[in-house]
Amino acid sequence: MSETQVFNEVLLPKPDYPEDWECCGSECGDFCVYEIYQRDKQAYDEQQRRLEQFKALQGV
Repeated sequence: MSETQVFNEVLLPKPDYPEDWECCGSECGDFCVYEIYQRDKQAYDEQQRRLEQFKALQGV
C-alpha cells in the first residue's frame, strides 16, 4: 500500500499589485505598499514553485 503525501502548507493568496493611489509617496521603506507587495509576491512565487515540484514528484 502506497502512502499518500500531502502538500502541508496553507496556500498563500496571489497578491494584487497595489494601485497608484495606495502609495502615499513618503518613502515608507519596509512599510511601503510596493515593498509589501514585493515580499508577498516573492513568498507566493516560491510557494508555487514548491507546489509544482511536489505535484511533479507525486505524478499529478
